[in-house]
Amino acid sequence: MPGDCVNLLSGGVDSTLVQVLLGPGHRAAAATIDSPEFAFETENARRSAELCGVFLEQKAVLESSLPELLERQSALAALPLPLAQVSLIASVFELDGRFFSSGFDSDSLFSLPRSKRKRLLEGVPPHSLEAESFSVSPETELLKTLFGEKRIEERLEARKTYVRNRLSEPDRVSRLELGCLTSLYCSSFAVYRHLASERGKTLFTPFMDCRLVESALTIPLPERVYRQGIFKPVLKHVLARHLPAYPKNLEKGGSGLPRTRLCAEGPFKGYFLENSPPAFLDPGKAAFLLNPSWDSSMTAYRCIAWSAWEKTLSFIPEEERPWE
Repeated sequence: MPGDCVNLLSGGVDSTLVQVLLGPGHRAAAATIDSPEFAFETENARRSAELCGVFLEQKAVLESSLPELLERQSALAALPLPLAQVSLIASVFELDGRFFSSGFDSDSLFSLPRSKRKRLLEGVPPHSLEAESFSVSPETELLKTLFGEKRIEERLEARKTYVRNRLSEPDRVSRLELGCLTSLYCSSFAVYRHLASERGKTLFTPFMDCRLVESALTIPLPERVYRQGIFKPVLKHVLARHLPAYPKNLEKGGSGLPRTRLCAEGPFKGYFLENSPPAFLDPGKAAFLLNPSWDSSMTAYRCIAWSAWEKTLSFIPEEERPWE
């Protein structure tokens, strides 16, 4: 890494390990927001920065500014932003610095999604997890209502084929490994890297390095992701050797935002009273956008993100619209 690299430090195992391995002289930065649900994330980042002996630079964002921030970041990226936290975290790239590092994509190789971790703690055998269930919306039933079950199945099958075609011997890969690789290929890291690039900056993650990925895949599953009741055992073991003071059982939130409250009560409430729903959405099935709940807020947010992106297209001169 370049000597003036700025590490995106969330305070979790992954970004803290990157900070430690970068060594002295590398800055640490985090995006912060005044959402009460995010307060513990900010405190985790500050604690890790202190343990690593670095000052945590913060890019503060107001929750009330999220719609404007989303539209601005969507215009910069020229694509819909897939997660509510993308525009927040990408605001860090506005800080001084040419090179940024992160712990993105470690979970795909060395851990499991939260929903899968819950199932294992309930006693479900790791190798029984279906590969197709990785990196899918928890609102599948709503999506089937919006687009039809056949179309959803076709998209999942196309993704499965995409992942398998990138493996030299896909038939020898376990379902659990295929699920982890599916998560890796569905990573949002490319979106963050693109947003950094549009600002003339470069974003790295060691967990997408070919050598590290190949080395990780030599560690058998499920031990690589879950061992003796502990998730992410490999990275936690490495971090404990380099930073023994790091709390072993720190609860990490994944830098997620409270999307249901933001859409139902917060700054995104009523977004579609002033903006058009996405062009692909059947108006007869769009009522949930005006009153999103826990079971529909992820889809509601993604419709907001798509609408914000479509708004940016309206500013492109007609002669420069090859899609029309």
